[in-house]
Amino acid sequence: MAIRNLDALSNVTCARVYPTRSPWRSFKWLLGSVLLTTACGSTETKGFDASVRCATSPCVTRISLGYDHGCAVLSDQTVACWGNNDVGQLGIEPDGSSLAVWQPTLVAGLTKVVEIGAGAQFSCALTESHEAYCWGSNEAGMLGLGTAADADVHARPQLVPAFGSVSELSVGARFVLARTDDGSVYGWGDGVDGELANKSVIGGYLSTPTRIVGIDKVSALAAGERVACAIAGQSQALCWGRTGDPITATGEPGTALMSVDGVVRVVPTNVPNLGAAHGVAAGARAAVAVADNGSVYGWGVSRAGLLEFPQGNPGSWFSARPIGTASYEFSGKVVELTLGDNHGCALDDSGLVQCWGDNEFGQAGLGTITSEWPQPIQTVPVLTDIVQIDAGGNATCAVRRDGVVYCWGANPYGQLGQDNGGDIKAVQASPGLVLW
Repeated sequence: MAIRNLDALSNVTCARVYPTRSPWRSFKWLLGSVLLTTACGSTETKGFDASVRCATSPCVTRISLGYDHGCAVLSDQTVACWGNNDVGQLGIEPDGSSLAVWQPTLVAGLTKVVEIGAGAQFSCALTESHEAYCWGSNEAGMLGLGTAADADVHARPQLVPAFGSVSELSVGARFVLARTDDGSVYGWGDGVDGELANKSVIGGYLSTPTRIVGIDKVSALAAGERVACAIAGQSQALCWGRTGDPITATGEPGTALMSVDGVVRVVPTNVPNLGAAHGVAAGARAAVAVADNGSVYGWGVSRAGLLEFPQGNPGSWFSARPIGTASYEFSGKVVELTLGDNHGCALDDSGLVQCWGDNEFGQAGLGTITSEWPQPIQTVPVLTDIVQIDAGGNATCAVRRDGVVYCWGANPYGQLGQDNGGDIKAVQASPGLVLW
């Protein structure tokens, strides 16, 4: 879900947030990825006006979609969440009647929020004062409290102990990355597969935000399921972590540790063949980026045609290769990318959304459900004037310029913000409004 760079924007009219995630969440980036926050609820990115101009109430300025829950920042800089609440990830105590809450519910105690991220069973927010708060599950230290991991419910947002002035949060499946004002990166949570770029915690976790060594001057982050990426230095993309079908884009062991099912890389590693990149998004087993020439590149594992492999051949790319040839053709200049489990979506500079890859749960938003893949890049009907997108698991959401939110895909826990009637197999193949 995702990365966001809050360093160099102008003409900001309101505060904005951003997401991250993998099959659990989405990982996306916004072109120009530069963001300034103010006291209201929108931003403008270089070359693309991403501002929200509220025409409804409540008005959403930013959204983050986790594996089975979602959260949004509203124009008054409060937060509302919906979906699965089995461990308090919605900010409310779970009980027999609130394990799944499809209608957005305000998170008590959070104000002046400028960034939001939904992970697997937990959520985090960044405030105007550059402080991070997290809530929900802490079974792998994801709340960053500096205490031992536990199985308790933490429904009330917890302040992450200070480790610097935070300018960006990227929430992965079970870990969090934070960028401070000086371009340093800190991580906490699950480090079992090198997600925290720390050899000492392979197979374990960190409950205290800990500086990631070997990477600085970072301008954007993307946390996935078991992998993380960043843009550093002169627009250089680096990745670390693991997918046995390596997302780190290199097939050689190099500085990596070997795991039973592939490569664990604990050192941030350059992505070959990419060159300068504007932003990067990390998903379940793949990552994508936009290069200086505007082309979209991908690497990692291509399931369901995510990286344009032919049907029946879920192969791996160990170095960056362009996406967007033959049937994979984007309609315009891509300004934002997001990855779910096995599908991807792009936002172009005209405000249109295009999705591709797996559509078994209607996550491509085309009004159809099919397990046949790959689904070529196609424009999602109905949606216009979109300013932000986010994918999580097998679902996708989009924010329209007037602050209205549409979601589509799998809806077993009400994570689309729509009543599923208690059907754990519920899907929504066309964009539907999040209902308040």
